[in-house]
Amino acid sequence: FLTSWGENLFKNPHGIWVSPNDEIYTTDVGDHTVRKFSLSGELLMTLGTVGAPGSPGQPFNQPTRALLSQAGEIYVSDGYGQSRVHRLTADGEVIVSWGAPGMGPGEFNLPHDVTVDKNDRVYILDRANLRCQIFNSNGEYLTEWGNLRSPNDLFIDQDDVIHIAEGGQRMTIMTPEGEIIGQWGEKGTEPGQFSDSPHGIWIDSH
Repeated sequence: FLTSWGENLFKNPHGIWVSPNDEIYTTDVGDHTVRKFSLSGELLMTLGTVGAPGSPGQPFNQPTRALLSQAGEIYVSDGYGQSRVHRLTADGEVIVSWGAPGMGPGEFNLPHDVTVDKNDRVYILDRANLRCQIFNSNGEYLTEWGNLRSPNDLFIDQDDVIHIAEGGQRMTIMTPEGEIIGQWGEKGTEPGQFSDSPHGIWIDSH
């Protein structure tokens, strides 16, 4: 154990993402905020009104994940309280938002995770719709991958291979074109099995 922080700040922290500059982005579904910290836990920025959900369509209502794209813009999946995705400047000004409740293209039923690749393609895990939807940076629908088991979190490794943690006790590995390379995991307590829903994933440099 090294240290801890945030005990008197967080209500219900949900997502975490660390930038190449070691800045930590968190979302808090309990107080409707996105925060940026240093590695030591120093609060660098707070987006959203603490304790007050945004008005319909506006940031934030129980956001699930925030990250910084290679272009230096913040993307937020927003989330449990509304079916939206927001693209913001590094200072938190909204550039574009998209999404509405539903099952059609560009509609969401719990956008649980957002990931942006090196080409600014935006991957949204539309959890309750059992799919990943893919957009350009302006929110224009490109394609989707279905038949996922309640997808929770997505990571793109240095070889552009996509890894998805699914709530149905499974990991799915895919190409950027959506071809399934492999799948593993099942319900259980043995190595390679999951006793509960795998909720997050991260891959280190090895």
